[in-house]
Amino acid sequence: MDFTIGQEQSFSGVHDANRRSYKKVIGKSGRIWLYAVQPNSADNIYVSASPNELQAGYNGFQGFGGQVLKFRLDDESFIELKAPWKSNADSLLEDTGVDLRDKFVTFGVVGRDCSVTANGREIIRDIVYIDELITIGEFDRIEKIAQQIANELHKSVAYYSRSHGGSTQGWKAPETRK
Repeated sequence: MDFTIGQEQSFSGVHDANRRSYKKVIGKSGRIWLYAVQPNSADNIYVSASPNELQAGYNGFQGFGGQVLKFRLDDESFIELKAPWKSNADSLLEDTGVDLRDKFVTFGVVGRDCSVTANGREIIRDIVYIDELITIGEFDRIEKIAQQIANELHKSVAYYSRSHGGSTQGWKAPETRK
């Protein structure tokens, strides 16, 4: 069985941010963190400058082209953040203690080979693992599965992983035993 890698679809970051409900957390830094109330919370994390940084004219936050975004909170109130950045689970954990590192949506494929068609489409060949559905877990879940399969087969394997933020593909070689 083979899997042809398709074209990734782009989406509007502003639209994506505005259509969810969020939990609000203030970090040790004083920055405002929002994460989506959904099973894959790690796919929608946003951070804004702290009130002190904003008062001091801190210019390090210019996400979304400097726009003010309005977010609906889980208590049905709203908060507006000026130029927040889309952030990540590691940074959220470091600043707030909230751990969402296993809350990413991913889809993946692992095969024994990879090739390119005449029209430039890449194909993962001789599939040994494929997700039946998108799965919630760690961001690098597919890479870990590919590594385990490479170790078991004692042979390099190709992998493809797609997440909310894009896709990646590559090879995993068996790890050498010490």
